[in-house]
This record gives sequence, structure tokens and C-alpha cells, in this order.
Amino acid sequence: MMKQRRVNSLRQRGVTLLELMVTLAIVALLLTLAVPNLQEFIKNNRVTSQHNELVALINVARNEAIRRHLTLGAAGFVVLRLDGDSSGWTGNVSVSTGDTTEGCPVGVIRCADSSRVLMTPSTINIEFDSRGYLRDSAWDAAVICLRHESPCTSDRQHRRLTILPSGQVESERLACDASCLEE
Repeated sequence: MMKQRRVNSLRQRGVTLLELMVTLAIVALLLTLAVPNLQEFIKNNRVTSQHNELVALINVARNEAIRRHLTLGAAGFVVLRLDGDSSGWTGNVSVSTGDTTEGCPVGVIRCADSSRVLMTPSTINIEFDSRGYLRDSAWDAAVICLRHESPCTSDRQHRRLTILPSGQVESERLACDASCLEE
């Protein structure tokens, strides 16, 4: 008799419907709490990665101007051209002389594009001289703003990059409702 009860208890090791429903309810609750945070995390990381890409483009343009020793009077110079639209931005570092790489268009030594992060102003050309300074800047800084396309919900989704006349880049996070471009 004892042996038969032991065999029956070993056979009944499944999951009951009640246990399954409780587990599914807990999973649903956790997902309800986690999904909005995951969406914010994705938006924050998208802006951060494209911010880093833009800073890299600026540094490549500046370093190429210094490396190629392109002077104001010379035939060659390095230009960072940025174009933005309602879906994102594109950037090309081009030179008027020399080799190109990375599978970019002819004359472009580095290229990048983005999606879902908007840039202001919509078009800007940034030129560097052989010292890495902004060309023809009259000592005015260039300002570029990045913002996620969907409604901004955190300061990690709104950035201002300031390219100083010396060619150095400063970056700051802005509040969602802050104006990026100085009037």
C-alpha cells in the first residue's frame, strides 16, 4: 500500500492551471512595468550614440585638416557637411584633395547617417584650417542641436554641441523644453 502511494505522488509532478495563471500574471505585471523604461532606454541610447558619431565626424574633419596641413591659401581644405531632415541627419567629411576611404562618395573620407534623431540647423558646413581652427569663423562658435524625433522625455534626449573657433567640441544636455540655438 505504501509503495503504491509513493508511485502516485511521483506521477503527479506537473504544473496546475492555477500555478500557470499566477506565473503568467506575474510576468504580465513585470512587462507592464519594464516596457516603458525600455523604450526610454532605447531613445536615450539612440541620441547618445548619434551624438558620439557626430563628435567623431567633427574630430575626423579637424584631424584631417591638421594632418594634410591644408592652409587657408591652399587649394585644399576639409569640410564637414551636415544635412538634416524630418527623419534624421547625414554627415560627410570631405576633402578637396587626397584619397578617400570607407565606401563613401568620391571625395568623402568619412560618412555617417542617422535616423530618428533630428538635427538643427538643417544644413551646416564646418570647415577647418591646417591648425584645426574653424575656417572663416571670425571667432564665432558653431552650434548644432540633436533631439530625438519623438516627444522628448529626458535631458538625455536633447543635446547641444558647440564647436569652438579653436576646433574643440563642447557638449551639454538640455532640458526638453530648453531652446538649443542661442538667438
